[in-house]
Amino acid sequence: TMYASFLAAPFFTKSLPAEVEVYENKSVTLECEISKPAPVIWYKDAVEIPVGHEDYVIQSEGVRLSIVIPNITFDQEAFYSCTVNEKVTKTQLSVRG
Repeated sequence: TMYASFLAAPFFTKSLPAEVEVYENKSVTLECEISKPAPVIWYKDAVEIPVGHEDYVIQSEGVRLSIVIPNITFDQEAFYSCTVNEKVTKTQLSVRG
């Protein structure tokens, strides 16, 4: 029923890719989607990335979520994850020279 799905907790309908490779100084966008709009938290390894962080652009347009790293450096090579309601999707980001 519609009502049951409205009550259902949000979950990922499109996960982050398992791994992403990007060249140093390039821009990369990591994207995923959730079942309904909800607050999410992005992490680099186990560290939360706050909205407004100068090195990242966090965007959410309804169910479409993304984090942009505009000018990637080697120290941004990490596992990136997005969490909603105890569900997690994550990707391994590798930086090439």
